Amino acid sequence: MIEQERRRLVEPVDCIVGVGDSESANTFGCEPFAASDEAGRVFQPDLYKQPILELAPDGVASVRINYRETPPVVVPVSENAFSFTPPSPTPRVEAELKRLEPSLVAKHQTTAQRRRFLSDWDRTVRETEPTKIEWLDTAGGLVRTISAPAARGNSVTSVGNLRAPIEGN
Repeated sequence: MIEQERRRLVEPVDCIVGVGDSESANTFGCEPFAASDEAGRVFQPDLYKQPILELAPDGVASVRINYRETPPVVVPVSENAFSFTPPSPTPRVEAELKRLEPSLVAKHQTTAQRRRFLSDWDRTVRETEPTKIEWLDTAGGLVRTISAPAARGNSVTSVGNLRAPIEGN
């Protein structure tokens, strides 16, 4: 742990202060350059689909972001960075979220009911997240595939688990 703290003091990081106009700017914070090969910001759950800005290594000319129910999004890389806004949920997923929405305000739920609702909500939100990211070279050839991280026990998007840490803290 001490070694990890020492590394953090000298390890270079990239910090994205905000993406979007001043009213809807999305703040991302900092992450080590070493983590850029994981494309973590792309995989962060975000039901409201804010613009995402991420880094890509040398040799990557474009990025293809694959989703479960929508066509892939292909974006160009410029100066080792790419930006895109994730697609909106499909009508089927939107309908499922709308069906689950009344449970957000339900006051009289048992613990089991609340747990089942949160599980259903998180599963549905995960359907809007990318399944994998593909880095492509100038000829469109595959440089690397990054799969989505393994599912977390409690999604950070869970509106019902208000005791959940924010941004991993």
